[in-house]
Amino acid sequence: MKKTAIYIRVSTEEQAKSGYSVEAQKRHLTDYCKRQGFALIDYFIDSGFSGAKLERPELQRLIKEIEEGYIENVVVWRMDRLSRKMRHLLYILELFEKNNVKFYSMTESFDTKTPVGKLLINMLGSIAEFERESIIQRINAVKETRKLKKKLPLGNPPIGYQAENDRFVQDENAPIVKRIFEMYIYGYKPKQIASELNKEGYRTKEGNLFTRASIWRIVKNPTYAGLVEIKGRLVDGNIDAIIDKETFYKAQEIIEQRRFEKRKNPQKHLLTGFIFCKCGSPMHSNANGNKRRYKCAARINYFADSCDSKGVKADFIEMEVSNLILNIIKSKKNELLEPFLNKYKALKQEQDNIEKEILTLKKKEKELEQKLNKYFEAFEDGEIDKNILKNRIEALRKQKEQVNKKILDLTLKTNQFESFEEEKEKINTLLEQFEVLWEVSDLTDRKKILSVLVEKIVVFDEYVDVQFTTGYRQRITIEEPKKDYFSRNLEDWEIEVLKNTPTKKAKALLMLNEGKKISEVAYELQVDFSKVQWLVKAFNRTGIRTCFEEFKPNMKIEFEDYVLENIDKLKHMTFDDLMKHLQEQGYRVASNKLKNFWYRHFVSKKK
Repeated sequence: MKKTAIYIRVSTEEQAKSGYSVEAQKRHLTDYCKRQGFALIDYFIDSGFSGAKLERPELQRLIKEIEEGYIENVVVWRMDRLSRKMRHLLYILELFEKNNVKFYSMTESFDTKTPVGKLLINMLGSIAEFERESIIQRINAVKETRKLKKKLPLGNPPIGYQAENDRFVQDENAPIVKRIFEMYIYGYKPKQIASELNKEGYRTKEGNLFTRASIWRIVKNPTYAGLVEIKGRLVDGNIDAIIDKETFYKAQEIIEQRRFEKRKNPQKHLLTGFIFCKCGSPMHSNANGNKRRYKCAARINYFADSCDSKGVKADFIEMEVSNLILNIIKSKKNELLEPFLNKYKALKQEQDNIEKEILTLKKKEKELEQKLNKYFEAFEDGEIDKNILKNRIEALRKQKEQVNKKILDLTLKTNQFESFEEEKEKINTLLEQFEVLWEVSDLTDRKKILSVLVEKIVVFDEYVDVQFTTGYRQRITIEEPKKDYFSRNLEDWEIEVLKNTPTKKAKALLMLNEGKKISEVAYELQVDFSKVQWLVKAFNRTGIRTCFEEFKPNMKIEFEDYVLENIDKLKHMTFDDLMKHLQEQGYRVASNKLKNFWYRHFVSKKK
């Protein structure tokens, strides 16, 4: 059974006004619906949302239920509750009309079905949009005036500040802001800064985790240097500076430099738009030259805990997908096309049935037209009463409308079949010429070729699922090539230099050059396994100059003291047993930290 929807919207500013609050609107609109005799009332309430956008949770739910045929009436306090933008309002009202939904505004009387009503709607909608633009202009003017008078900006102070005597003064979070700028200037990227702060237990002013976006907002905000923007210029404001101006402008230079580098060296990624992570997020390729990887967007945009996917090497997966398509075309073309052709056959059969049904309906339409003509002739000859004629003609016309609607729906289905036939022809042509086209195409054209053949590529931990537009699917096992520890052997002069370099890094390289494993080196030197791994990568990239500085000291981890105190009891345990034992003792142990500790102290017991 269809229901009546009461839609309520209040912006943050309007919530403060009595008589226009959620509860007030709800009470008055419910009474109005009862007076109108509407039953089965459902409430759709968007609290604190602007009327300038359609992306409101409850409005979207209302639109969905209207399209599904559950709503008969929509009631609002005033028309601008639906939208303050004219084009959005017209879109919503057209949606109502299309789905036979009646619209009621409690404080405005008009019939949306009449020309006068439609004119009134246009006028009221234009007024609402004008009112919104006027409010924005007034707010902007107030902001500028407050800045010129050295008064506080409107709104809540950002993290690091609190409002006091019409001035922004530093609070207990100011050191966090200072540290963010220092890390950014030192070379950390926003995602790395967010990850570091989150690990240390810091949170945003709202109590949320830091994200890449929240760090960006901080490093671009001139408020932290005591500056405000007036007519496009930055001037001193009534604000305590957390950082000096030199630090702020240095951060802006780095931002611009990174933007310029991206524009100068745009990265081209073949599978962007096609490749998705196992968690459902799209995957993006980072811009690290020869070390490109497709990584989960959730990990890139937020933090590592969003998804545990490690991604996949871009060059590897792009080459594998290209080779897969080529091999399938050469040896499995029939298998590739089989699901598509089966669907084509089913659609062809459906098309034949539809065409037969359309012929039958057109025949019925002609019969109804003939019956109508006979009734008109009988009325002209005086053989039938006017009232009987009216009833019979109305019934026949309704039947004819139903037949016409069905013919139209079936005709649309036949159009779908025609577009499917065009797709079939396009795929066949592309498969016949794929090898030649792929060789001569640039990246843009290759992406167009993929759009015809590939529906989706999903990356899992151990394999990649390639889904074709034909319905065929094929897996690629992820077996990325692994490099040796060193890209080259140490030369004699390098060995002499390292022997005279008093650092653990130098000792580590010499031990690795003698054939020792990374785990053995970490154990003997009592450093993290991961640090030795990074040392090898640094040596492959920059040579022995990476050894002229010492390993940074290990940070103390809570469980380490416990293990060292009970070392005689625990040193014979396997890694898994030790992990389980520590968890039983109440320690929250990250597996990578325990592994590093394991390599340093129990390398001989490593599984």
